Amino acid sequence: MIQLPRRPLPLIAATLLAILGLSCDRYHRGPTEVVVCPSLDGGWEEVANNPCLGTRRSALLLRQTGCTVVSSSAGLQADVTVALSSPDRASVNLTFFGCSGTARGTATVTDHRIDASFSGTITGSDPHCCGNVRGTFLWVR
Repeated sequence: MIQLPRRPLPLIAATLLAILGLSCDRYHRGPTEVVVCPSLDGGWEEVANNPCLGTRRSALLLRQTGCTVVSSSAGLQADVTVALSSPDRASVNLTFFGCSGTARGTATVTDHRIDASFSGTITGSDPHCCGNVRGTFLWVR
């Protein structure tokens, strides 16, 4: 009979968790873990580009509640919601003024830069409601 060396129970449990992929990563949000997102409130500058409106520069004001940031973008002619999923990544949702439909995308985030790309389908009688829309925006401060 072969005897296996005795190993402490915590080491065996940790090994099993690692093998099963159940170990926590640094962005895991447990029931008692506090998630801190960068403060993004305040004035920013925007460079926005989409085929319906071309490239536009404008100033904008970001309002933040927890890890969600909202702004009304003159450059994109849209209300924009940025929802941070980690300290440096976010999903973006755009609702264009006077149009039906939305565009969605992703962004990289720092405390002084939000760089996003998006796509979606928007319709309406306004010329900037141009069907399939794909674009980018860069917000800096």
